[in-house]
Amino acid sequence: MVNRTSILCMCYFLASCASNPYSISYLPVSSSSNSNSNFVMLTENQEPDLIQCENIENEMVKFKDDNYVVLGTSSFNSKLRTNGHSINQAKKIGATHILLSRKYIQTKTNSTTIKRPPNSGFFDGTNFYPDPTQSGPITRVDKIKIYQHIAVYMTKLK
Repeated sequence: MVNRTSILCMCYFLASCASNPYSISYLPVSSSSNSNSNFVMLTENQEPDLIQCENIENEMVKFKDDNYVVLGTSSFNSKLRTNGHSINQAKKIGATHILLSRKYIQTKTNSTTIKRPPNSGFFDGTNFYPDPTQSGPITRVDKIKIYQHIAVYMTKLK
């Protein structure tokens, strides 16, 4: 029988994985010629180097010339995400370097209609001012900027 603590721990684990799009979209690069023993992996207390760039392909050429290999990539479209998400994924896989690119691609508009409560008005933080002329639904419009996120996780060969 599974106890309540085990279920809560599993739910927390699944929720934490689901909240990091860099982890969700991560694709490892499979290479039969290299094993982890051939790589200089990130140590426990080390932070990966984050390189933000506009042209990842050009940066990858420079790193490959310096004997770096790609461990894997993440790619997704969403609102702007923090660097912390890509750094967490790098730590998870042991990557010492992250090439990170974010490019604006579009603005999405979301409209939400809500029913106006009866006796609507304005509250200034202290006083309520009723406004009987306000009736009908309220439409809220949110504009969300969408970016293409690409992360390449690398480490050096020994």
